[in-house]
Amino acid sequence: MFNQYLIVVYCLLLKRGENRVPWIERFLKFDNAYQTSIDDARNEPNIFEQIFSTESVVEFEHIYKLLLREIDGVPYSKCGDQFEAFKFIQLVSSKAIYQYRINIGSLLEKFVIEFDRLDVNDDCNRLYESAQSRSSA
Repeated sequence: MFNQYLIVVYCLLLKRGENRVPWIERFLKFDNAYQTSIDDARNEPNIFEQIFSTESVVEFEHIYKLLLREIDGVPYSKCGDQFEAFKFIQLVSSKAIYQYRINIGSLLEKFVIEFDRLDVNDDCNRLYESAQSRSSA
């Protein structure tokens, strides 16, 4: 169910004008066939609660950790898809915290606070350096 909930959120964001995220689409095996409904928009708070429920938040954290591993040891210039996916993780996580007042766990909350401007190269650089230093520690 987690992937289905995340697909709904992804589609709602696309419908609202957010950019497509190829890495997320590959991860979710997104086929662009899903059409959001008015019920999806109405149920968005509940969908976010499901994504960040005790059972599912580990799956969302897994995506974050997988992205960190993928950029480890890879030249910065080759990490564009991953940074777009980090922006998606940041957007969804910050929306859960600030709009829906959902506890997303300390790992993701720390990410949201530390890297709140991934649209700025400096934050992307800091995130990249953070991933590199994790592997060398």
